[in-house]
Amino acid sequence: MKEPLQPQAPDGEAQLSYAWPEEMQSKLGKALFQATHNAHLSPQFSDEKLAELLEAYPREKLGIYRFPTYENASGKAEHGCAPHLTGAEILKAVQTGKIWLNLRAVNREVPEYKALADTIFEDLRTASGVSTLKEDMGVLISSPNIHVHYHLDIPLVCLVQLRGEKEIIVYPAGDPYVSSDEISDLVLNLKDEQMHYDAAFDSAATVVEMSPGVAVTWPQTAPHRVQNGNSMNVSLSCEFMTPEAILKANALHTNAILRKKGWNVAAFPKKMSVVTLFKAGLARVLKKLIKTSVQSPVPISFELQADGQIRPLLEAA
Repeated sequence: MKEPLQPQAPDGEAQLSYAWPEEMQSKLGKALFQATHNAHLSPQFSDEKLAELLEAYPREKLGIYRFPTYENASGKAEHGCAPHLTGAEILKAVQTGKIWLNLRAVNREVPEYKALADTIFEDLRTASGVSTLKEDMGVLISSPNIHVHYHLDIPLVCLVQLRGEKEIIVYPAGDPYVSSDEISDLVLNLKDEQMHYDAAFDSAATVVEMSPGVAVTWPQTAPHRVQNGNSMNVSLSCEFMTPEAILKANALHTNAILRKKGWNVAAFPKKMSVVTLFKAGLARVLKKLIKTSVQSPVPISFELQADGQIRPLLEAA
């Protein structure tokens, strides 16, 4: 890995910088890589600026979640709302409560964050020599000691830590860490991204210690879970695709449909091959002929209060 950046606060977006390892060339999305960065030194992520961001971000799109107490790395998230709170009040509730905020596509919703996202993706392209597509940057703000349960993402992810400490526990992609039935249901929108967890999986996991100034990206469809430390966490969650990741996602879709039709095919493409390319192309046809389910959003079940307390939705109404 390259030498860490010197602790010099950025003076404008052009000076933000990420140092990815040289071995990432052409391997983006296929292995786990860590980087150092200086984005955490920007005043853009102070309490004052985060409160302003929460005011500027469309309130109806703000993801507000609670996770059950960690128990065997499982449990469904609850979705909430905060229609009557200021940005500062929401931030205070996160600092003192058990809340996880997801500001999706903030690079499109709040213009001031576009340049930040552009820098991250440009540095990923330069370091890997691979094109990035379907770029989307979100801001995650979460309470101390929250545990995000075992799940996976179809897009590639780069997580940039800005405030607080956390552990990301990343597991190998494929069986047995994700069953063929689970990944098939996920790509066909028959289930959410949460996967079955077995504590025996931990022996094969990689634990990444995240602190301000650290960024990480991991292999496509690798399941993972997150454990926050004792302070509020702020991270950038950057989702994207590469040309090969799109081919793999489309091959997964074809395999899922074939499995549902009774064909004995593996859910995960083993490697990029002529067969994988054919299945990726076939997915475009199948998506037009066979409409997949539309995953219902998690219903809103609570309202966040100014003091950080939770009021069940029926009481809030």
